[in-house]
Formats: sequence, structure tokens, C-alpha cells
Amino acid sequence: MNAKTIIAKAGLVLKQASPEILVGFGILSGVAAIFTACSKMKETEPVKEEFQEELETIAEEEEKGTKEYFVASFKAVSKTSWRYLKIFWLPILLELLSIGAIWYSHGMMIKRNEALASTAVMLTQQLDKYRSRVRDKVGEEAENDLFYGMANKKVGEITTIGEDGKEKKVKVMEKVFTDGACGPFDRIFDKSNHNYANNPGTNMVTLKCTRDHLQQLMEARASMHNNGWLTINEVYEAIGFDPVEDGFSWGWIWSPKDPEYTGTVVDFGINEFSNQAVRDFINGIEPAIPLHFNCKPLNIKQLKLMKI
Repeated sequence: MNAKTIIAKAGLVLKQASPEILVGFGILSGVAAIFTACSKMKETEPVKEEFQEELETIAEEEEKGTKEYFVASFKAVSKTSWRYLKIFWLPILLELLSIGAIWYSHGMMIKRNEALASTAVMLTQQLDKYRSRVRDKVGEEAENDLFYGMANKKVGEITTIGEDGKEKKVKVMEKVFTDGACGPFDRIFDKSNHNYANNPGTNMVTLKCTRDHLQQLMEARASMHNNGWLTINEVYEAIGFDPVEDGFSWGWIWSPKDPEYTGTVVDFGINEFSNQAVRDFINGIEPAIPLHFNCKPLNIKQLKLMKI
């Protein structure tokens, strides 16, 4: 690596960190200005005493309110101010540098944030156009499944009687996330759910109230057992989803004594505002919201048999 490359890389690093460097320089300059000003205070005593003597002399020689009194006082003040400036010129300069550095750093950050905001808007617009083209190509439902990473999964079977009077089994399919934190236990809350409303705010209140109620239920169970528990099927029932076969072996455990479980929180992923899908749902852009449950494996039998 030659010197030119090293200098170029160093310049790039300094340019990227320039706002932080300027803020640090501004803080150090401000602190240095204060210490420097304090160290100069002793030098002001003779100036103060001499200024006081000059005022007394002017009061004795000139009559107050006259032009001569005003001119003499003005000269005395100007002379003293100049002497103070000569004493404190360094602290003043340091303070100006401090203010200038912080102000310039603030300006740089504003420009960077404006550039980031413009880029985010442009990318969002391009993504919306792309999704629109995909919808036109494959259909709205298929595009929605691709965007959220969902697929149809068999969750059970029901027996129905056909037009010919014969019984036949029909698969019960449900959309699940293919890449969620708990895989098949994640769900999407949309108009197919009987608790769904046509208002994003109402839906968020419904989900949050349901989550808080389930959290309280889990903690209340701990008053009768060493641990409180909650199964994913109980959560499904409260929200409006069909139960699943493994729904009683996955869920949450809460314990006021065991550090491993103390502070366990039932989470649907609805507070993950960094998630674009959540933000789109809150803003009414998307009619559905993905629910990512932070459930873990549990053993209900073992929990129920535990003594207090």
C-alpha cells in the first residue's frame, strides 16, 4: 500500500467522522476557554482598580451631565474595555471556535439527514412501483405472499358431504411465514380474521389489549404454581386463529423466582417499528400485519405438577 492510498483512505475516514470530530473539538475548545478565562482573572485586578480611580478623578474634575464628563467617561470605558480584551482575547477566540465547530457540525448532519431522507423516499417509491408491477404480473395475493414470505400450510382436515351425498375430507389450509422467528407459528392478521376491523388504529388496539391480557393471565397463573405459562394455541384463540397440533408444546413461561424466566414478555412483533410491514400497516398502506411470536418449547405437564 503506497503513501497516496494511505492518505486517500485517511481522508475518507476523516470526512466520514468529521461531524463527530468537530463536536469533540468544539467541546474541548469550550472547556479550554473556561479554564483559560479563569486563569486570567488575576490580571484583571489592576485594570479594575485603575478604572475605578479614573472614574473618581473624572467625577472630581468634571460636572456630571456635561459634555466633557461624558467624553471623559467614554474614553475611560473604551480604554478599560481594550485592556480587558487584550487579557481575554484567547478565551474569547477559543469560545468562538467552539461555537463555530459545533454549529458547522450541526449543519453537516442536517445535510446528511436530508440526503438520507431523500434516498429513503426514492427507494420507497421504487419499491412501490416494483410491487405494483409484480401485482399486475402474478396477482395481489401472490405478491403479498412473496413480499411477506408466506406459504399455505395444512393445519388440519374437516369432513364434508358433497353434492353426491358422499363424505369427503377437505384440507384446512392457513397462511404461515416461511422465515419467521418461530417458523410455522407466525401468522398474518388480515381481513380473513373475525377480529379484524377496517381501521388500522382499531386493529392495533385490539392486538395490544389482547397481548396485555395474555401477559396478565400468564403471570396470574404463577400465583398458583411455581411458574406461569401460556401456550401458542391460547394466543391463537384470543386473536382469532385456528389451533395447531404443536400449539400446546410451544408458548411462554413466566416465573417470579427463576431468573431464566423472570421478565418474560409475550410479544407479537407489533412494536417492531423498524419493520417496514408494521409501519405500512399502522399508516394504512397495507391491510395486513405480520405477527411474529417469540414463543419457545415448553412442557405443560411438568409445569402443572410443580409444587409451590
